[in-house]
Amino acid sequence: MLTPIKTDPVLRFGVRHRQCLLLFCCQFMMYSVLINMSLAIVPMTDRSKANPDFEEFEWDEQTRATILSSFFWGYIVSQIPCGSLITYFGSKYLLLTGCASNAILTLITPWCTHWGGSTALLTIRILQGVFQGALYPSCHSLIANWAPLSERSRLSVLVYPGAQIGTVVTLSTGGLIASSSLGWPGIFYIWGTGGLVWCIVWLFYGANGPSEHKTISVEERDYILQSRDAHTEKLPTPWKNIFRSPAFYALTITHACCSYSFWTITTVTPTYMKGVFGLDIQKNALLSAIPPIAMFVLSHIFGMLVRLCMDRLKLPLRFIRILFNTVGSEIPAAALIGLGFVTGNHPALAIFLLTVAYGVSSAIYFGYYVNHMDLCPTHAGILMAVTNSVATGSGIFSTLAVGWFVKDETNPQHWQIIFSIGAGLFTLGTFVFAFFGRFENQNWVTTIKASSTQKRIQDSDNFNNEK
Repeated sequence: MLTPIKTDPVLRFGVRHRQCLLLFCCQFMMYSVLINMSLAIVPMTDRSKANPDFEEFEWDEQTRATILSSFFWGYIVSQIPCGSLITYFGSKYLLLTGCASNAILTLITPWCTHWGGSTALLTIRILQGVFQGALYPSCHSLIANWAPLSERSRLSVLVYPGAQIGTVVTLSTGGLIASSSLGWPGIFYIWGTGGLVWCIVWLFYGANGPSEHKTISVEERDYILQSRDAHTEKLPTPWKNIFRSPAFYALTITHACCSYSFWTITTVTPTYMKGVFGLDIQKNALLSAIPPIAMFVLSHIFGMLVRLCMDRLKLPLRFIRILFNTVGSEIPAAALIGLGFVTGNHPALAIFLLTVAYGVSSAIYFGYYVNHMDLCPTHAGILMAVTNSVATGSGIFSTLAVGWFVKDETNPQHWQIIFSIGAGLFTLGTFVFAFFGRFENQNWVTTIKASSTQKRIQDSDNFNNEK
């Protein structure tokens, strides 16, 4: 017999949900900062593409490619240090510093590029990558602090789709801004200002956890603190326990495999669509918006299904994680395989399969994507930093693979190799997560805490003996 869903007041919309909506806006703004360069660089190098009254730079293709990739040079190397800093400074101010720095660098981009050219722009993009390394570790840590055990997935899905919506809005408005009286510098001014506005709101209304929030009700605070399994005190990162854990390696492999395949969907597929079908998705606002919107909508549908599985069907967490991770990997894998066999006269079918692959992949938000919080909620941020660093590196290889295997962009058979690799890695990640993943607190912190306590007792005994 189905159990009715609870309607206790603390289960309704509260401070924890408002914190997650602030993080949603953060994801929105930071992804806008990430994407805006790929839009602005077109009118920056060809004034005929937008308002012609602004400066044009004569950069060759290699320079443009270097500028676009430079963000990730800083992003890859900064995530683990940023994750480690959470232990000492908390997520609130680390995230604030990263986002404020990104916003300021965005605002000064036109001026610096005017005076320093491509070298100055390259430096700014590397620094933006460095500061944005705080984004995912901080968000993951904050969700772990604010989310009761039964709400981790649901609150996560309030946060991370902000990246897709930010991408849609930026792609849809970038051309309009560049063609307006603001010109291409307006892209940087608008999103940089938006980032600073978010930082001001976050400074006054954000908090590391319910214990630090000034206006949260006693009922909601107690509900969160009593139903989570994270430590509130600052504890050292249990590196030794982490790197000895098979669960950590299973999560890292899964994250890397899915990241490669997801990058194949988001960054490689547009090149395929243009080569095989003559469709430039990135220049068509409607086509570029459909897949991320599908992902946003389906992520909330999956969220409702997760709630049904947990609250009414009382299914075990392990089953739910594996189920949704499998759905979010294997259906997109099948869509990728299908894409490779679509001929040039069926562009609608190709767009449908791309939308399915993009949208259904949102189920991973309830699979491996929140597994860091399952394994060690106290250090979920540093776990995300480590796995996401590896995953970012693997994702970059998905774009390199196009140059290795695709010799003719108009030939669907060449693309079958690319999509088969993506589908195969989706399946590998599914297998590793299902058979080697763990879904309960690994007590790494408890071990460290016990060792620290024992050491203090021994030091105290030694001191007393000396006396």
